[in-house]
Amino acid sequence: MNLRAQLKEILPNCLPKSPAEAVKGTELIKVVKHKLSQKYSDATLRYHFSVMSCDPASPIAKVTQGQGYYLRGRQPARLVESQPPLLRSREANITLIASAEALRLRIFQAVFERCTGDENRFVFPLQHTEDRSRAHVWSVPDAVLVDWKAGELSDAGFLLKRELLTVLDRPFELTSVRLALEARPESTRELFFQTLSAGAWAHRSELVYAAPIADQGLADELRSLGDRYGVSVTSMGIERHKLDAWQSPMEIRDLGSREIENLQNDLQLRRICAPPPRPGPDPGGLVELRERAPEIAELFRWIHRCMADSRAYTYATVRQVG
Repeated sequence: MNLRAQLKEILPNCLPKSPAEAVKGTELIKVVKHKLSQKYSDATLRYHFSVMSCDPASPIAKVTQGQGYYLRGRQPARLVESQPPLLRSREANITLIASAEALRLRIFQAVFERCTGDENRFVFPLQHTEDRSRAHVWSVPDAVLVDWKAGELSDAGFLLKRELLTVLDRPFELTSVRLALEARPESTRELFFQTLSAGAWAHRSELVYAAPIADQGLADELRSLGDRYGVSVTSMGIERHKLDAWQSPMEIRDLGSREIENLQNDLQLRRICAPPPRPGPDPGGLVELRERAPEIAELFRWIHRCMADSRAYTYATVRQVG
C-alpha cells in the first residue's frame, strides 16, 4: 500500500474534527509516523499533507487562515453550487469562482506532472499553487524539470553513466516551470515576467498554459517576449471542459500507465518558443529559493540519490522508498 493510501486510512483517527482545534503539521507528523508500515521523511509527510488537503475527497483539510490541519467534514464540497445564484451573495459567488479556478489549476498541475516526464525528463512538483501569495508567484515556481544528459535508456530504466557524471560540466539541466490555465490579454505580461523572475536561478524558465492559445496576437507577443528574455512558452492544448471532467487531482495521480498514455495522446502540445538554456544554476538564487520554499531541499536530495545510484528515478519512486 502506497503512502497516500495509508494516510487516507490513518488520518481520520488522528485529526481533530474542528478547525478551531487544528493540529500543526509538525505535531501531526509525530502522531502519524509510528502508524505507517515503513519510514518516511518529515518532508515527504509534510508534502503529502499539503497535497491531500487540497483534494475535496481526502480526509485532511487545512485551515484557511493560519496553520494547522483538521478532519474534513462530510458535507459535499460543491454544496454552494446547488444554491440558486440569486440567493448567494456577491462575495460567495466570487469565492466560488476562485475555488473552481484553484481546483482547475491543481488538476492541471497533476496532468502536467503525469504527462510531462519521458525517458530522461523528470518532474519535481512544488505544492503552493493553492495559495499563490504575491511573493510566491514572483519567487517560487510550480514545478522543476530535471533533464538528465549523462545516461541512456535501458530495460532497467534511465541509467546514468558514472564517467559522464564526473566529466560533463552539466550532467543535468533544471527548468523552472510556471503553470497557468489560459493566456489572457490582461495577464499575459505579468505571468510571463513572474515566470522569468521565479526561474532566474535555473538553466531554463518555462511558462506552460493548459488551454490552447487561439489568439495569434497573444502567441506572437509571447514568442517575442520568450525569444528576448530566454523563456520557453508551451500550450498543452487542454480545453477547460476536459479539466472540469476530473473531480480531483488525486484521480489523475492514481491513473495507471495505460490511462496516462491515453491522456498524453489526447493533448495538443504547441511549443510557442524554446530559447537556448542559460549557464546556471545560480547558487545565490538557489539559496534564496530554499529560504522561500524549504521543500526545494528535497529536489537536491533526489538528484543526489540518482547520481549516487547511477540511475534516474522518478521523484515519486524516491519519495515512496524514503
